[in-house]
Order: sequence, then C-alpha cells, then structure tokens
Amino acid sequence: MTAALLTLGAWAAEPTPLGTAIDAGSITAELRGNGSSTGDAIFATLKSGGQELTIDVAAGTVLTAASAEAPRMVVAASKGRMLGYGWFQPSTSMTVAATGSTQWVLESYAIELGKRHPEQTDRYTVGAVDATLAALIQKADELKSGPAALQTAIWASTADFELDKLRERFPAGDETMTAARTLYEAAGHDPCAHSLWEASCSEANAP
Repeated sequence: MTAALLTLGAWAAEPTPLGTAIDAGSITAELRGNGSSTGDAIFATLKSGGQELTIDVAAGTVLTAASAEAPRMVVAASKGRMLGYGWFQPSTSMTVAATGSTQWVLESYAIELGKRHPEQTDRYTVGAVDATLAALIQKADELKSGPAALQTAIWASTADFELDKLRERFPAGDETMTAARTLYEAAGHDPCAHSLWEASCSEANAP
C-alpha cells in the first residue's frame, strides 16, 4: 500500500502540459503579446479550476493569434513568474495555486518575418509542438546561440528572404548572422540553399 501511494504521489507530481491542462478545463489561460517578437514576448495569466497544479510548456509549442495580422509564436521555455512589469522570478515550470491567478513570462519567437510585432491586445491560443522549430530551440540551447541568432534561424526555417529584408525588421549584424548560420546548419538545414547565406557560400566556393 505504501509503495502504491508513493507511486501515485510521484505520478501526481508530474507537470501537466499547458495545452492539456487548458483542454481538460483544469486551468483557464490568457496568453497575450507585449509588443516584442523576440525573447520574453508572451505573458501568460493562468488560473486553476480549484486544484494546485504544476504546468510545463514544451519547447516548440506553437501559439496562434486571434488576429491574422499578428505572427504565430513558438515557445522556447517558461522564463518565470511575473513579480511586476519587467521583473520575474525564474522558473522553468509554472505552479498554479488552487485559488487566484498567476502571471508568467514565456520566452517566445515570431514564426513569420513579414508580420507585425505582437501587441498587448493580441490574444493567443496553444497549439501543437512543431518538431522543426523544437529542434532549432534545442540546438540553440546547446550552442548558447542567443535570442537574436535563434530568431533569425527560426525565420529562415519558415521562409526564404534576403538579408536586406531581415534588416528592415531586425538589427542582424555579422556576429548574429554567423551564429544563426551555425545554428541553422547544426539543426540539419543547408544554409547555402537559403538566400541569407547563398552569396557567402558562393564566395567561399569560388576558385
């Protein structure tokens, strides 16, 4: 009996995926933008249905905006619980109390380059994990690529565009482009097949 209770307790302590908890009605969630496309870009307000829960969100989870003008976002990780605007307590999982609500910061990145920044009025719903984006996020963590390189690689994985178009939206310097290329290639993509790096590949292969 004791062993069975210990096993049950260990199982009950396992974090619940964010989408699963929402679908089951265990929590209600409001996910919104904050004006940024990169990094600490999504705020999540979570409220339990009456039971304390530990929630996690898988890297690569796609968030879809209610407005077609706002980009889809991909979550890299939970950064922590909000203590005030611009301040949070670091945590990779989210504990939702049985009563009241808590606010969390989700490290997230825009998927579409050509769309505007997510605004505070933009509301998001939780979708499935995108395996391609999850692989980029995992490699970025391993390589310590940094947010700018990861954002560039995410955009490169979803569309083809030239450097001028990227720099209209994002201050991507040489260091960022080198780190993004390394990440892009490490995740299994061919940088020489993308317009961002095609010219540098041609120069490197020139006789």
